Amino acid sequence: AYIWDPVKSIATPNAQTLVFTLKYPAPLDLIASSGYAAYIYDTKAAGTANLHAWFNKAHDAGTGPYTIFSWSKGQENELRLSKFTSYWGGWKGTHYTSVLFKHVPTPTTRAQLVQSGGVTYTDRLSPQLFASMKGNSAVKTTQGTSFQNLIAFLNTASGPLANTHVRQAVADAIDYKGIVAALKGSVVPASGFIPKGLIGYTPGLGYTKNLTRAKALLARAGYGPGKQALSLDLTIANGDADEQLVATIIKADLAALNIKVQVQALEWTTQWDKAKSKNPAQRQDIFVMYWWPDYADPFSWFINLFHSADPPYFNMSYLKDKAVDTSIDKLEALTATRRSAAVADYKQLQHRLISQAVAIPLYVQKYERVFSNSVGGYVDNPAYPNVVFVYDLRPKS
Repeated sequence: AYIWDPVKSIATPNAQTLVFTLKYPAPLDLIASSGYAAYIYDTKAAGTANLHAWFNKAHDAGTGPYTIFSWSKGQENELRLSKFTSYWGGWKGTHYTSVLFKHVPTPTTRAQLVQSGGVTYTDRLSPQLFASMKGNSAVKTTQGTSFQNLIAFLNTASGPLANTHVRQAVADAIDYKGIVAALKGSVVPASGFIPKGLIGYTPGLGYTKNLTRAKALLARAGYGPGKQALSLDLTIANGDADEQLVATIIKADLAALNIKVQVQALEWTTQWDKAKSKNPAQRQDIFVMYWWPDYADPFSWFINLFHSADPPYFNMSYLKDKAVDTSIDKLEALTATRRSAAVADYKQLQHRLISQAVAIPLYVQKYERVFSNSVGGYVDNPAYPNVVFVYDLRPKS
């Protein structure tokens, strides 16, 4: 909801006009195109009942082409949608009239299902499984750019990484080219925190492996080969094969510097609770997670990930930097009124964060999808990474 903070009031002077009055300049066109924070729904649908509780009982009151037919929370066949006959867009022509969402976390099982026709669409298989699909006449594959990157957040508030030199050494020790190569074409190198295609993207910005400099930086802090050993806790999401591979590479890279990395693969809620513990000693040293924008603009990386927050929410580096905060607070207005100034500020912010090794952008993911040959009209849109616009698809006989 924070992306709507600029809105002071909304008026409808007539049936064809909608007027937004803002508290300060903001790119409202981009905000209104948000993939999952710009829903339109009937706030009076629940009558006298609690609206939140009413929605959580599998009711819907939106404006889309489908309505909930059944919901079996936690089951494999979790959600089925059916055609909403009165949809404003109409049903002229050929459309899918039913949509089933299956919860199948194992990539090999999803690959088998899409090959056999048991499902119509799946995303993000392993690089090996995705490659094997390319020669299968029963399916089609797409691979495209994304606005989603994997970031390692370094604990700037407590533990060994509170020392800037140690953080910089860790950043210098990682084999970024090796990570990209190991993921076999499913990712591209990161250049700063902003993926290509968004304003503020800066080519040539980021880290490269430099063991000589890493050893010198560690030595300043009394660590490194032949000196005091250093232990770090790194957390990743349980079940994410890409994150597991990245963690394995980082662990091996840092071992060469006499740094022992303890990798913990945790369920998201457990990883989240650990990171937000009120006791700093219980928190991790390195928190690895994905990020993608709320709307097609880089603002969410900075306001969420690097703006001071107490208690921390998404700021898993626990950064508190007034200069960074001040710069972030101006970004929305600059994007709306002086785009070139916003671009310059995004570049400057990234330089500051990277020079201090607050967090490490590891790579930018490619979106990889596999779907049945019976599907027509699919278009991949990086602004909507987790949405399939089924109404726009055309089933083939």
